[in-house]
Amino acid sequence: HAPRAPGRARPACARAHSARKLEAHGCVATMGFADTGKLGVGVRPRVYSDRLPKNVAQPGLEGKKLFDVGGVNAELFNIDEGLHGKIVKSEYFKCLYVFKTFDKIVDLIYEKVNYIEPYTHRGAENRNRMRQPSSAFCLLLKLFHLRLTEDQVRILLDHPDSTYLRVMGMLYVRFGADQNCYWRWLGEYLDDLEEFAPGIQAMHQTTVGDFARKLLTVGERDLYGTSLPPISPGMEYRMSVHLAKHEDMARRGAANIKYVGTPRLAPGARGFLCCARDFYADDDDLSTETGVVWRRDATVEAVEEPYPGAPEGTQPRYKVVFKDGQAAMAKLGMFQFPPDEAEKRQLEKERREAERRERAERDAAARDARRAAKGKP
Repeated sequence: HAPRAPGRARPACARAHSARKLEAHGCVATMGFADTGKLGVGVRPRVYSDRLPKNVAQPGLEGKKLFDVGGVNAELFNIDEGLHGKIVKSEYFKCLYVFKTFDKIVDLIYEKVNYIEPYTHRGAENRNRMRQPSSAFCLLLKLFHLRLTEDQVRILLDHPDSTYLRVMGMLYVRFGADQNCYWRWLGEYLDDLEEFAPGIQAMHQTTVGDFARKLLTVGERDLYGTSLPPISPGMEYRMSVHLAKHEDMARRGAANIKYVGTPRLAPGARGFLCCARDFYADDDDLSTETGVVWRRDATVEAVEEPYPGAPEGTQPRYKVVFKDGQAAMAKLGMFQFPPDEAEKRQLEKERREAERRERAERDAAARDARRAAKGKP
């Protein structure tokens, strides 16, 4: 994803605009209701939902490539039926009717979302009916109603201002996309080291990469009390293969760190193997095996350094162009380099040592055989 700058505060004029628009529709008192337990609001505010416009898709979608929503229950955007019912009945969600553009919802996510649990409280089972949907999932459903384009989903996933905007993009993909698209949209974030608190308890931190892995791991279908959309058995196997490939790629990246800043990865460099072109492809045909495809025709065009303030250990990425003109962003582990002179000498030394050990073992076995033939111990 694109380099990210440190988080910035939204202009006061933007926050004031959101407040004025809500107040004009009689909803300003309800904007915090989804988080009443956290904010200490004890009285349920009154909302005149019959005065509000219905949820409609955002304007200006003509000619743009929409993000395809699929899954087993696309009508509910694959959200648990009980949770979906609570969201559409909540006053907070009804007040979101007045917002009709992607940018306004992004502003609200920036302001309101500081955890991504589906409910404001995880109470005992006998109190489940009293739990209210969180701001995060109310805004997630609103994003589905807006019918996002593919470009807008990518904006969320790579947003520079808030980790929660990025995580909301991941939830949009995991709940809304067909399972064949999961790897293409989420796979590249598995090694993202940016930290955030996914739950109400802010002391429990994780990384964006670990959260993406949780969304793609077959055995991890529970997300703080709500179920993620199921994955077919064929996709379960394919996803395990993808995760194993990614682990191999991460190990190669650690081994290739010595080449960072050297001519081997400078703009114009070539003569290596690269697997970046199809590493994060869609899983359209589950009947065929998928493997890593290494190509020799790539050239480094540009280096994308880690963004300012990036977590320690974040590696640069490289824009590579193939002979047919196709371009891709390559991570450090997507390269294989021919050995240099020092590496060749080391490999030759290891080869000779292995041959010496093998020869010594053969000689020892032959001596033992001769002794056994003569009846000696």
